[in-house]
Amino acid sequence: MTKLGRLYGLGIGPGDPELLTLKAHRI
Repeated sequence: MTKLGRLYGLGIGPGDPELLTLKAHRI
C-alpha cells in the first residue's frame, strides 16, 4: 500500500492523471 500511495502522490504532484494511471498499470 505504501508503494501505491507514493506513486499516487507523485502522480498528483505534477498534475498528470494520465501518467498516474500509466504508472499504476506498470505495477
